[in-house]
Amino acid sequence: MNVKKTTAVVWAITNQCNMQCRHCYVSPGKYADLSAEGCMDIIAQMREAGITSVVLTGGEPLSREDFWDIVDALLSSGIEIAQLKTNGLLAGASFMEACRSRNINPLLGVSFDGVGWHDWLRRVQGAEERTLQTIGRLLSGGFRVTAQTTLHRFNIDSLYGTMNRLVELGVRKWMTGAALDIGNWSAQGSGSKLSVSELCEAYLRFIPLYVEAGFPMDVSLAGFFIGNKKTRAYDAVPVYNSHIGMAGGEAALSQPLCHCARSMPYIHSDGTLWTCAALLELGTAFTPPDLTKQRLREALHDPEFTKLADLCVRDMFDHNPSCNACVHKLDCKGGCRAAALSAGGGFWGADEVICHMFKKGYRERIDQAVNNVLS
Repeated sequence: MNVKKTTAVVWAITNQCNMQCRHCYVSPGKYADLSAEGCMDIIAQMREAGITSVVLTGGEPLSREDFWDIVDALLSSGIEIAQLKTNGLLAGASFMEACRSRNINPLLGVSFDGVGWHDWLRRVQGAEERTLQTIGRLLSGGFRVTAQTTLHRFNIDSLYGTMNRLVELGVRKWMTGAALDIGNWSAQGSGSKLSVSELCEAYLRFIPLYVEAGFPMDVSLAGFFIGNKKTRAYDAVPVYNSHIGMAGGEAALSQPLCHCARSMPYIHSDGTLWTCAALLELGTAFTPPDLTKQRLREALHDPEFTKLADLCVRDMFDHNPSCNACVHKLDCKGGCRAAALSAGGGFWGADEVICHMFKKGYRERIDQAVNNVLS
């Protein structure tokens, strides 16, 4: 497998947050934040390592007092702030003016967790109304906003209503995904955890409504369906492996097991380097490189990091005979390792959602649901 050079990272600049979300998998307050000097050193390491793009996240990144110092240091180092992931409550007029004064317009990934259910998941009264108002102001101000929704048993039937509300505001792209059973959700998600079947059936009910509405926005139902507003085209499960399938043969087996591990590795607020943020609390045997002790350019080639980052699909099947024997294996390619771990199957276990999608024929069922509307 050809190892892709890493030029972009996701960086959690703080583990602190102004919310108390039930589903958070980085457990705010559990991990330390780097000092201002430590953050400046991370930026210097990014420059040394040839990083040209960063996604800023948290916690809530805007809650950090030196947020704009970090932004200025990134910009002066020639590193683009491609995206900012935020709950939106601190993205007011002063935020917009600060962006304009720097001539930046990062894509803003704002969390909105369903009409009627946002406050419940975020555990902040009035957060839903304030978040929707913020999204509206940002869009009116010329900022680019995508919405991200975490799904659970209580809000799963609000998919269509949530889409319509976001479309009314002018949001052009919306992404959804079920809460992983890690972090806060393990303790606070009792009674609200979706089964694999519940999630897939809810998506299948939503898709024809979305198509009938005329593809009103870009949607990504994580790993299940993607719809494009401009082309009015769609792709079915699993979208990140589409168009390869059985015809991929040996080429499919040589693909990266996780496409994000090299293209978008994750730097945590304490300075540790991970292939994926979701692995933080999943109990893997992986020991992340510590960027307070090792430079990023070296850590990206550290044996601890590469043993996960450079895995290919063939490694998955070498470790899982059941998956290797499956007729869907070259379409599925093993799925997500964090999802497998959170489901209790171990690192080499099956990704239950992807597995269910293929074995229950959801690709064909999606096609039929769409065709029923378009015919």
